[in-house]
Amino acid sequence: MSVIQAMSTAEGGLQGLGSLRTGQVMGKDDFLKLLIAQLKYQDPFALPENGEFVAQLAQFSSLEQLQNVNTNLSETLRTNTSLLEALNRIIAAVLIGRDLKALGESLYLKQDGSVDINYELSGDAALLSVEILNSEGKVVRTINQGPVPAGTGTIRWDGKDQHGDRLQAGEYGVRFSATDSRGEEVGSRGLILGPVTGVSYEDGSILLLVGENKVPLSQVISIETGH
Repeated sequence: MSVIQAMSTAEGGLQGLGSLRTGQVMGKDDFLKLLIAQLKYQDPFALPENGEFVAQLAQFSSLEQLQNVNTNLSETLRTNTSLLEALNRIIAAVLIGRDLKALGESLYLKQDGSVDINYELSGDAALLSVEILNSEGKVVRTINQGPVPAGTGTIRWDGKDQHGDRLQAGEYGVRFSATDSRGEEVGSRGLILGPVTGVSYEDGSILLLVGENKVPLSQVISIETGH
């Protein structure tokens, strides 16, 4: 007789347990009571096989372990949320006003405005090409500049497309490529530079606000004392 069969035949045990409402989850205590009811009403001339009984005990052990895991996960999530909130407040207090340098290949164009495109080169470049992409990934403007020395630099974008028409305000992507005087590739990457103006907590991540940009901590290269 299995535990499930005991639910339908061991009326005395079930009365002691009480009926489960539709959709109610059976806990480990309920499972144990059913197992005891099975043993109490077991036909002595039809004892279960050892393997069957061991399997039922394994079911109980698995149920208990799963419930313990669920409890531990719930407690961990609550603890982590509290820690993240505390970390958020600490970061806000320590970093706001400091100058940030972070990886970033996106920028925000304000209406009727221009925007600085910051970059870093690993070596001197004869030509630096900057492609500006819209939300669909289409190149709307290409800016070529050179020669450009190694290190950090800035290119000013007037907010217009390749035809000289002003583009709508919003977020745009930036793609860099650079070559030296021999035509060989030079390492290049986009940067976000500026003071930290705030801290945002979104979808479990802490984001530093730099102007209109939201910078994940994983992209931060350095943070220095603001002037």
